[in-house]
Amino acid sequence: MMKLYGSIKILFKSIKSTFLINLAYFLILPLVLAFFLGMIEKKLYENPIKTDPVPITIVDNDKSTYSAYFKDFCKNNLSEIVKIEKNKDNSDLQVTIPKGYEEHILNKTQTNIEIKELSSINSTALIQNLFDNYHETIYLSSIENNLNKNNIEEIFNKSSLNTQLIDSNIKQNSYEFFAITMLGFLVIIFITNNVAANYTSDSNGFVKRNYSMPIGRLELLMHDVVTSTIYAFTFILLYTVFFRFLKIAFTGNIVILISMIFAISLLISSFTLFLYNFFNKTIGQGIAYALMMAQLLFGGMLSGFSDFLDGFSNLNPCYIVTEMFTNYNIYNTFSSVSNYLYLCLIISLILIVITSLKVKYSWRDI
Repeated sequence: MMKLYGSIKILFKSIKSTFLINLAYFLILPLVLAFFLGMIEKKLYENPIKTDPVPITIVDNDKSTYSAYFKDFCKNNLSEIVKIEKNKDNSDLQVTIPKGYEEHILNKTQTNIEIKELSSINSTALIQNLFDNYHETIYLSSIENNLNKNNIEEIFNKSSLNTQLIDSNIKQNSYEFFAITMLGFLVIIFITNNVAANYTSDSNGFVKRNYSMPIGRLELLMHDVVTSTIYAFTFILLYTVFFRFLKIAFTGNIVILISMIFAISLLISSFTLFLYNFFNKTIGQGIAYALMMAQLLFGGMLSGFSDFLDGFSNLNPCYIVTEMFTNYNIYNTFSSVSNYLYLCLIISLILIVITSLKVKYSWRDI
């Protein structure tokens, strides 16, 4: 434990001595890029709701309490988006609430709201997105608050359904989008930098001196995991706190935010050490630079510049990270990010175990 404490102490001394350089490289550069890209693409993310309300007719085949809740939501909360018409001849869309709608809500099962186009004006995608978010919010709130058939009405009296969640999704501005995009880029920067630093330490004989110390290789590996995780955590936390202070992004629950930052910091650390221990310098750095290139092309930094590249967004190497933080900004619930967070932790643990086995049972020429 004292040896680990010593490693952490050395880490913070290193951070202190190179703080300005690290600040410029890991914080100022991504921040400047996020604001620059957010500024030049601002018009692409203007709120599409700044148009005339879409006239719709609602056909209620369920005629239940919860279908009435849904109609009230459309009438009161979405008044800037839709306009309820009694006559379908004056409507662009016909929205049909199916029979059994209330039963599906109570049982937390999927329900389908049918949307039929009555004119050539295509607003279906926008309205469908709103309705999907409405029902997803009900579902997540019922799980988060452990509600049941007897008290599920409480959801409809809370601000969670007061367009706050829906607005945040639709009104995601360019600055918020690129704050998350550049966070993914920051993750790749850490991986590339750490991989290069490990290979440099190896070539300078630093690793050989460490192995000559009275400390086991696995213990040294765990020290590297802890210090690398703290290193990444420190600067990613500073990055998110900056946007949080400006109320641009990452403004939700602080405990959830810190948990996500820890998960991706551990992922950075474990993946970096995996590359270093399994591949030589040429291959390891080649993989790291390939990930950076993929992040530049498919990670959203060129969003709006190339529709072709936008179609390959699933190839984003930080897809898990960006989706997790996007869900956090939209829903601000642990349920909405838990799958991605657990996936980061599981991948990290698998990489640490594999790397530990490699270090323990495979001779390394030092």
